This record gives sequence, C-alpha cells and structure tokens, in this order.
Amino acid sequence: MQACALARDILLLQELRIDSQTGVRILTEPTLQAAMAAFEAGDLKAKMAKYHRDPEATFRGWNDAWLDPGFKAWNVADVIDYFRIPVLAIQGADDQYGTRAQIDEVANRSYAPVDVEIIPDCRHSPFIDRPAATLAAITEFVLRLNRIEAAEVEIA
Repeated sequence: MQACALARDILLLQELRIDSQTGVRILTEPTLQAAMAAFEAGDLKAKMAKYHRDPEATFRGWNDAWLDPGFKAWNVADVIDYFRIPVLAIQGADDQYGTRAQIDEVANRSYAPVDVEIIPDCRHSPFIDRPAATLAAITEFVLRLNRIEAAEVEIA
C-alpha cells in the first residue's frame, strides 16, 4: 500500500516537473510554433491520440499556455522548497522540451532527498522511449524506500 501511494506521488511530481519546467525557460516561441505546425498539419495529433483521450485539449492546454504572454512570469520553483517526500526525478538525456538545469533545480532546492535518473537514448517521454529503464529506476527507488520504511530504528 505504501508503494502505491509513493508511486502516485512520483507520478504527481513527474507531472509537476514536465508542466511547470521549474521556471527554466528552454522552449522558445519558434519551437512552440513548430510544435503547433506539427500538430495542425503533421502527424503529431495522431501520435498523441495513442496516449491521450483528447489530444486537441492536451496539446492546446500545453502549447497555448506556453505561448500566453503571462506565462513568462510564472515560476513554480519556490514550491520545490516545500517538498517533504523523497523525489525521483527522471529525464531523458535527449529530452527535446527539458534540460538538465530543471532537474538540477529540483535537486538543489528540495529539502527532501532527490534521486536523479537521466536515461540515455531517451527523449521527453521515458516511459514510452525506454519503458524498461524507467520502470527499473522507479522500482529501485520504491524498493529502497520500502526497505528504509521497514527498518527498525533504535531510539536511545
């Protein structure tokens, strides 16, 4: 049961990291415009439909938010200061939307322990590009936390 709750927290953190980008601005307007063109005229919409019930809403929620002028001032980095659970930060080494600086921001700011797993030969979606490596990293992390949780601590 604890492992399930922990896995949920890991997934929530993954969503936070992906969506917020911790204030590190790496997506430029031309990149976002290119993504929009690929969605509208290319096969990106069909590819997203394999993983999202509503690819239109999913894409617009992401792309339109990043292109909104008010988004440039938004930063979630201060929230990281309040993390009080162990964190597993997973990123593909070739992530086209994120940088190592984002992972470093989490590791440097978090009060809680942070494990970092950079998966080689992997882009933005480690669970799609390298599912076995992603699952292995999560499994190792959860099992280690379960061992720590199960350990008896003597209080003097």
